[in-house]
Amino acid sequence: MELLVETEMESRKQPEKISDYERERGKPMPTLLHGAIQANLGFELKLNYRNKYRILAK
Repeated sequence: MELLVETEMESRKQPEKISDYERERGKPMPTLLHGAIQANLGFELKLNYRNKYRILAK
């Protein structure tokens, strides 16, 4: 238990680095997993619905 408390205290001492993306948008940077899921979803939508809808990426 002491080790956990010490580790938590040490992490509080170090300031977090905030990227320009996070600062400008006020939200966290998307993860690589988020990007992969978004790309796969867009691919599947285009593959199955390109004749009926126009699929655009954000």
